[in-house]
Parts: sequence; structure tokens; C-alpha cells
Amino acid sequence: MSLVRVYLHDLAYKQDAKGFLKRLDLFLAIAGRYHIQTLFVLFASCWDPFHFIGQQPMPVSFRHNLHWVQSPSIALEDTAQYQRLRNYVIA
Repeated sequence: MSLVRVYLHDLAYKQDAKGFLKRLDLFLAIAGRYHIQTLFVLFASCWDPFHFIGQQPMPVSFRHNLHWVQSPSIALEDTAQYQRLRNYVIA
């Protein structure tokens, strides 16, 4: 494996921006140690638009991406969220 795609979620950044960035740095250091390139995906508009912080539903056998959630999804409908999302992107 020489490249991984990592889907990130804006709520993880919203909840703990400093910890989120620290974990990204750690991930990149580990990937770099093994010469694995990383492609971060900041926004993904597939599947479930209703997401939340906390315990997530259990996977269901034989159902692909059943609990995959959009990022930022419904936040795009609220222009008051745009500055928060901009900060997330440029962090």
C-alpha cells in the first residue's frame, strides 16, 4: 500500500480542533514512517445527512456504508456555519 484516502468529518474538528489536528499530525508521522502517502477528504456528500457526536450505530452485516454520514451535510443550508467550515478547511 502506498496511498490511503482518509475521510475526515467536520464535527470531529468542531468538537476538539486542537486534538483533531494533533491526531492528524500523528497519523501523518506514522504514514510517513512507512512511506504511505495520504489524501485527506474534507467533505463527502454521500449517504446519511444526519450526523452526531457520540456512540454510533452498530454495523449491519451485508450492508455497504449503512452508517456513512455526510460532512458537512445540512450545515451547508445554514450560512452561519460557513465561517466554521472555512476555519476547518484552512486549519
